[in-house]
Amino acid sequence: MSEIKSKPSVWFNKNFSPTIHSLKALVPHATVYASHTSTDSPMLYGDWQHFLEPAGLVGEAYLEYVLDICASKKIDLFVPSKEATLFEKHQQRFTNTKVLQVADKATLTHLEDKSAFSRDFPTHIARVAKTLTVHSWAELEVAAKQLQADGHLVCIKPAIGIYGYGFRLLTKQEDITDFLKGDTHRMSYVQAEHVFANAKKFPPMLVMEFLAGAEYSIDCLAHKGQLVGAVIRKKVGGLGNVQVVCGSLAMPELHRIATELTKHYALNGIFNIQCKEDKTGLPCVLEINARPSGGLRFSMMTGFSFAEQMLKLELGLVQPDQVVPPATTELRVTEMKEALLLR
Repeated sequence: MSEIKSKPSVWFNKNFSPTIHSLKALVPHATVYASHTSTDSPMLYGDWQHFLEPAGLVGEAYLEYVLDICASKKIDLFVPSKEATLFEKHQQRFTNTKVLQVADKATLTHLEDKSAFSRDFPTHIARVAKTLTVHSWAELEVAAKQLQADGHLVCIKPAIGIYGYGFRLLTKQEDITDFLKGDTHRMSYVQAEHVFANAKKFPPMLVMEFLAGAEYSIDCLAHKGQLVGAVIRKKVGGLGNVQVVCGSLAMPELHRIATELTKHYALNGIFNIQCKEDKTGLPCVLEINARPSGGLRFSMMTGFSFAEQMLKLELGLVQPDQVVPPATTELRVTEMKEALLLR
């Protein structure tokens, strides 16, 4: 690999809109490039270099496109989201570019499949919610009754999905109050039967023990299986999306869980761990998202620059023990939306 320039270059390809918070954080420290296939993406607006990707490129064609961009723009670090599993076996073709990999392809596939993740989870590290995978309405009914017999409320979600889409807490009957409040997280068994029993295609679903305790989101930065820094966000609700954030060292048990899961799955870069307490207060792991979370912007309020430290670690500019961990002081944060003028 060639010598790193005084101001390295980094490229983020097509990704979710929250990526803009990492882009903003990197601008003072690097020459930043961002790309997307849609002109409406916020990634194409900001104080960084941006360009439009050709739509429809996948596989080998997309690999060749990425190689050409990395060579022509002299990219030092490429942070892939689109086709993230494509580049692992082709690192040798990126002669002057480091490709960030959160995990190997097998691990990424495993983490994405929440059924396999729950089934094979290392329970010596933490507990996971009791989970049953179903493939039909009849199986869903049986699984729900089984969990109810064990004294649990029951929730469902797709075996593969993002952002909690499809999550529902199953209730005995509809509640007009929930309807009027616009609550989309509850579904009666009658509604569920109507949706799933008549579905032309039934996607694999998880029927799960509903954990009634506090919910935590752990934003993590790691380097080759070593947790370098983490911020814990406790979701407290209130008026708007209010969360309490602090460095993970302030919560030793959650810090331990994040540290051991990082090592177990050999995770790298920025990723997120979702946890929720059961009725006894014991934290249980819900999932690991092998990408920066949508709430990373809240964790950045601690002053810990995830993206900047990721860049320096990947390019060997700092060592893990040289990174100052996030402050443990608790901050109560929320967000406000802003308008963006599109071209």
